[in-house]
Amino acid sequence: MNKLRFYQYSTWALLILNVIVLCLFLFILPPPRQRVPGPGHSFPGRAVELMQLDQDQQRAFQEIVREHRNTMSAIHRRQHDLVQQYFDNPERSDSIALGEITDNEAKKLEITLEHFQKIKSILNPGQLAGFQQFREEALQNILSPQKKVSPPPKDF
Repeated sequence: MNKLRFYQYSTWALLILNVIVLCLFLFILPPPRQRVPGPGHSFPGRAVELMQLDQDQQRAFQEIVREHRNTMSAIHRRQHDLVQQYFDNPERSDSIALGEITDNEAKKLEITLEHFQKIKSILNPGQLAGFQQFREEALQNILSPQKKVSPPPKDF
């Protein structure tokens, strides 16, 4: 009879513990944040808000952004190949390889400056204050250390 009573109490204790844990997850812990794409949640969307772009300007801005991304992707691929070759081929002259890598970095800076100038050219005089804030935030994103973002947890 003692064993039966022990198992009954254990069962009730585990059931109560499970209910407490369920209540903790359902009512106390905040729900996971959802990433919603759109204005304010992506940097191009934030840029549209900061500079208060109209529809025509938004289309021009999206085209400028697309062109910049394509150009930068090509440069990053070239940079990757150069660095890979630098470490794979020790016989190659170090100064030539380093010069090419440095030239690639300079090209990225020049293209980004041109990108800012193209964006500024589509703005009206009243939107220039927003452009200054956009440029500051863009530079902060570029210069801040890249954080590796872990994927969201999988649903059970």
